[in-house]
Amino acid sequence: MNIDWTPLRAELSQWRNQDLPLAIWWRDDDAVAPTPALDRLAALAEDLTLPVHIAVIPKAADPSLPLFTRNNDMIVPLVHGWQHVSHAPQGAKNA
Repeated sequence: MNIDWTPLRAELSQWRNQDLPLAIWWRDDDAVAPTPALDRLAALAEDLTLPVHIAVIPKAADPSLPLFTRNNDMIVPLVHGWQHVSHAPQGAKNA
């Protein structure tokens, strides 16, 4: 999938130019390794000077992911469950 971020970039640029506050929280879900998509997200976060949280699954994480996060100031790793397993009883909504 190739997403055109131009409209979002233009809108955020207008907010920045008008010095308007924009309260958002965004994240990449289920991160386990650096990928081309995560590279693009990191570049976008850097361009916008807007940190992005990555929800990391530690048990499945590739050893290269910590280095990736250390080298990208706009990437904020968060623990997304040790192994991303639901502990809800069978038939119940995932917890």
